[in-house]
Amino acid sequence: MNLGKDGRSTSFFSRATMTEDPSNKKGPTPVDDVRRVRERLTREAGGDIAKLAEQANRVAEQLRKKLGLKKVEPPGPADRRDSAARTN
Repeated sequence: MNLGKDGRSTSFFSRATMTEDPSNKKGPTPVDDVRRVRERLTREAGGDIAKLAEQANRVAEQLRKKLGLKKVEPPGPADRRDSAARTN
């Protein structure tokens, strides 16, 4: 393992993870934005996963209509087995 002057690993994977000093942070990151929105949606749903799923489905339906997209149903268990057999 290669270590830098500060004793931390200099490998790509170490640099790509959340090992940076928080005092160097310039402001909210995209991950912070996602967390903030997720927390707000969870609060609005009262922590109820069923309500959260209903809300997500309503938003998805509105976007499908707005964008003119068709709803795609996931394949059933038999369809999955058939497609798996074709790929092997």
